[in-house]
Amino acid sequence: MRRAGLRFARALTVTLSLLSFGPLRANPESTCARDPEALARQPHPGLAAMNREAFNIETLSDRHRLYQAWEDCAWQLMPDEVAGFSLWALHGFRLHQILSERPDRPLPELLDLHRPHEARAAASGDAETRMQMLRMLWGGLLNQGRLSEAQSLLDGEIQSRVQVLRAAGPGARSPAAERAQEELVSLSESLYGTVGARPQMEALAETLARELGPDAAPTLILARPLTAYHRRLGRIDQAWHLIDTAFQRAQAEQAGDERLLRLLQSERSIVMYERGQVMEAIREHEQVVAYWEAEQAAGRPAWMRLGRAYNNLVRFSHAAGDYPRVLQVAEKAARSPGQAFGLVYTEALPTRLYEQLARHHLGDAQALARGRDIVEGEGFGSNYTLFFSEALLPLAEREGDAELMRWAAGEVERIVTKHSTPLQSNRAILHLARARLEPRLRAWHQWRALALGAMGRSPAHESQALFENAQRLSASQPRLALVFYKLGALALRRLRSDLPQDSADLQRAGLARYEHHLRAWVELLIDQGRFKDSEAALAFLQEEERGELLRGGRRSASDGERHLRLNAAERHWHGALADIGRELRQASDRIDSEIEQTVGLLDRTAVRSQAAQTALDAAVQQLRQLAEDEAEPTETAENARADPAPSHRAALAPGHARLSYFFLREGRLSLRVQAAGQPTRHLQLPLTRTALARQTLALRQCLERRCEQDLPLSQALYLAVMAPALRLLPVSPKPQHLDIAADDVLRYLPFAALHDGQRYLVERVSLSMDSGLPAAATPPPELRQGALGLGRSLASEDGRLAPLPAVRRELAALRQHTGALLQLDHDFTARRLQAALEAGPALVHLASHFVLDPAGREQSYLLLGDGQSLNLVELGRLPWAGVQLAVLSACETALVLDEGASSRRGRGREWLGLAATLRGAGVQQLMATQWRVADDSTADWLSAFYAQPPWQAASARAQARANLGPALLARAQRHWLQQYRGQTRAHPHFWAAFTWIH
Repeated sequence: MRRAGLRFARALTVTLSLLSFGPLRANPESTCARDPEALARQPHPGLAAMNREAFNIETLSDRHRLYQAWEDCAWQLMPDEVAGFSLWALHGFRLHQILSERPDRPLPELLDLHRPHEARAAASGDAETRMQMLRMLWGGLLNQGRLSEAQSLLDGEIQSRVQVLRAAGPGARSPAAERAQEELVSLSESLYGTVGARPQMEALAETLARELGPDAAPTLILARPLTAYHRRLGRIDQAWHLIDTAFQRAQAEQAGDERLLRLLQSERSIVMYERGQVMEAIREHEQVVAYWEAEQAAGRPAWMRLGRAYNNLVRFSHAAGDYPRVLQVAEKAARSPGQAFGLVYTEALPTRLYEQLARHHLGDAQALARGRDIVEGEGFGSNYTLFFSEALLPLAEREGDAELMRWAAGEVERIVTKHSTPLQSNRAILHLARARLEPRLRAWHQWRALALGAMGRSPAHESQALFENAQRLSASQPRLALVFYKLGALALRRLRSDLPQDSADLQRAGLARYEHHLRAWVELLIDQGRFKDSEAALAFLQEEERGELLRGGRRSASDGERHLRLNAAERHWHGALADIGRELRQASDRIDSEIEQTVGLLDRTAVRSQAAQTALDAAVQQLRQLAEDEAEPTETAENARADPAPSHRAALAPGHARLSYFFLREGRLSLRVQAAGQPTRHLQLPLTRTALARQTLALRQCLERRCEQDLPLSQALYLAVMAPALRLLPVSPKPQHLDIAADDVLRYLPFAALHDGQRYLVERVSLSMDSGLPAAATPPPELRQGALGLGRSLASEDGRLAPLPAVRRELAALRQHTGALLQLDHDFTARRLQAALEAGPALVHLASHFVLDPAGREQSYLLLGDGQSLNLVELGRLPWAGVQLAVLSACETALVLDEGASSRRGRGREWLGLAATLRGAGVQQLMATQWRVADDSTADWLSAFYAQPPWQAASARAQARANLGPALLARAQRHWLQQYRGQTRAHPHFWAAFTWIH
C-alpha cells in the first residue's frame, strides 16, 4: 500500500506536468534564449526541472512525450550539457519506439531519421551529443541482434574520422582534425556504462589502436567502458590491468590532456575501491573532484561528472568508516547547482542513501526509515539502491525488525535478479536474503551463497556467506561452524589487508557489519572449551577494532594472519572451497560469453541459464557432501589444535595478574583471570552490556560532577565486575598489580575508583589498562633523556573549550621537578613540537585540550597553543620513537549511552585509537585523563606526581634509566588520598581520572 500510494502521487505529478508542458506552453522564446554566462553558473531551470520530472515517469512513451515537448528549447540552448542530454535521450526514445514497432526496419531508413539530428548536433559544435546519438543507433541495432549492421555502422564512422586525421598529418591542429579527434574520444567515452557489449568494444579498441596507435586518446579512453564492464561482473584483476595500463600510458604520452587523465583516474579509483584500497581511492578521487570543481569555477561546468565524482567520494568515505566526511561531501553535493539537473539528482540517489547510513552509524534512530522512504519515493527500478538494501538486511535482523528485513530482502531480490548474470558473485546476497525469508530453505540458500562466495570475486560476499553458515551450524555442528568462522575471518582479512601496506587498515565495510559474527566466534570457542583459540580470535577482533580507527595508518598485512593459522580440518576446507570456486569461475566465464552473444544490451531479466543452475547445484552438492562427511568426526590432536601464534604479551611477573573482560551474547560477560604461577581461570558473569553501560555512565557522570552518591555506585560495580575476579586470584602471594583488558563500555570504567566498602581498589593494587598492542620497540642504546612540557592556557578560538589557567602552574611544577623544556600558548606550535620531539626527551607532558571522538582518528584532536589542532593521524606522524612516557593531562571524551547494535558511540574505541596512535609511533607508555578535572587540582595533583622518584633522581640520565610504570600512578593516588582524606579533594573526581595505558 505504501509503494502504491507513492506511485499514485508520482503519476498525478506526471499528469499535471504533461498538461502544463504542452506544446504551446512548453518553451516560450523568453525562457529558452541561450545565455552562456547563466548556463555556466547553473543548468537552465526549465530544462533541468523537466529532466528531473522525466526520471519519475515509469513508461517510456510518457518520457518520450515530455522530452519531445521541450525539444525546440533544447536546440536553442545548444551547446549545453543539459540540452545535449535531453536531445540524445529523446533520440534514443525515438529509435526505441521505431525498432519496437518494426525490429527489421532497414538501416538506410534508420539513417534517414538519424542523420538530420546528428548533423544539427554537429553544427552546434557539441561532439559529445553527436556521438551519443550515434551510440543510441548502434545500441538499438545490437539490442535487436543486428550485430553485423551495428559493427559496420561504427566502423564507417571511425574510418571517416581516421581519414581526416591522416590527411591532416601527425600533430596537426586544424579545426577538422581537432573535431575528428574530439568526436572519436567522445565516441569511446559514450560507451561507458554499456551493458553486455564487450566483444564490440574490444573490436573497437583493436581498430582504434591499429589506426591511431595504442597511446592515442580515443584508444586510451576506451579503457574506461571496458574496465567498467569487467568490474561490474566482479573481474577486478582484469579491470585493474586495463585501467592501470591505460592510466600509466596516458601519464607518459598524454600528460598535457588533463581531462583525459582525470577521466581515467576516476575509473581507476573505483577499481582501487573494489580491490579494497580505500584510502588510495579517496586520495585519487579527491583529485578528480578538484578538477571538475575547477572546471565549474572556470565557467566550464560538467554537472554530471561532478555529481558522479561527489557520489564516488561519498561511497569511498563511507567504506573507510569516515561518517563525518560522508555528511560533509553529501552536503556539498546537495548544494551544487547541478542538483537541479534531473540526471545528476537521480544519480545522486546513492549519496543521499549513504548519508542516511552514516547518520544511522552516528546514532540517528530515524535515518534508516528516511533511507527507505528515499528508495520508495525515488529509487524504484534503480540498481543504485542495492548497497542500501544489502546493508539494511543484517541491521534489521539484529534489531528484530521483521517488516524492515522483508522489505530489504525484497529489494535485494528485485535488483539482483534484474541486473546480474546467473553466476555473478553478488547473487550470494540474493541467497542470503532469501535465507532470512524462507527459514525452511535456510540451509539450501546459505550453501548456494557460500558456493558463489567461494568464487573469490568478492571477499565481502565470501566472508558474509561463511559467517552466516557458521551461525546456522553453531548448534548442530560446532566444529564445522568454527572452521567457517575462521575462514570468514580470513576472507575479511583479505578484504581489508591483503593489499599495499598504506591501505592495510582501511575498512571497506564498517566493523559493525561483521562484529557480531566475530563475537559469536569467540563465544563459541569459549563454549567449546577452546580457550587458547578464543584468545587468538579475540586478538583478531581487537585488531579489527583498531583498524577501524586507524584509517590511513600503516599495518603489515600479516598482522592479522598470525592470529589465523589453520589446522588440518581448516586447511582441508580452505582448499575445497578454492577448488569449488575455481570451477564456478570457469563456468561463469563461459556463460557470460554466451550471454554477450545472444542477449540484448540492456535486458538481463530474461537470463535463465540452465548451465549456471547445473554448475551451482553441483557446487552445493559438493559442499553438503563435505559437511556430511565431516559431521562431528572424532577429534584428533591436529584438528583440535588451532596453532595460534605466541601472544605479544609478556609473561606475567610475580605479583602481577591480568583480567580480560569480553561481552558475549544473551546477557553474559566473559572473564579470564591470569596470574603468575597459576593456570588461567575462566568465568561467565550474568551481566548484560546495557546494564553495565548504564551503571558505568552513572558512575562516570557522578565522578565528573563530584556528586555525593559515588560510593554506592562504585561499590555496586565492584561487586559486579571486580569481586568475582579477585576471588579467583591466589591468596598467597597476593597480586600487587592488575593489568586489565576491558571490552566495549568497560573501557570507560575508572577501575581505580571501585570501592569494596572499606577502601578503593587502587589502595590494594596498582592498575594499568591493556591496549592490546604489542610492546613498543626497544629504545635505542642511547637512552632518551630529559623532559618536555607543552600546554595551552587559553580557551579555544570558537569558545567551545574553556581556558585552562592553571596550566602555567602545572608546567612550572614539571620544570621544578624534572628540569623540563617548556613551550606554552603561542610557543606551542606543530613545528616546535616536532623539533622538540626530535631532540629526544624521555618524558613528554601535554597540558592542553585533547578531545577524543569515537568517530575516528580524524575527529580526535589535540588543541595546540597557537589555536591550530593536530588530529590523531597527524599526531602519529611525529617522531615519538623512544619516548618512555607521554602524559596527557586534559583528555576528555563524551560518554554517551547508546544501545544501538551498529553505533560507535559508547564503545571506548577512541581510547584504543589514542593508545594505538602513540604506542604505534613509539611511545613506551601513556598516562591520560578520561575526563577534564577541576583545573587547579590538576596542577596540584601533577606536582605531587612529579615530586616522587624517579623524577627526583640526581641526573637526567638516572631519570632516563628509572623504571617508569603504573606503580608511579598508584603511589601518587594513594598519597593524595592520605593527604586529603576526609576533605573534598579525596573525592575520586580529583584523582581517579588518570589512567595508565600500555
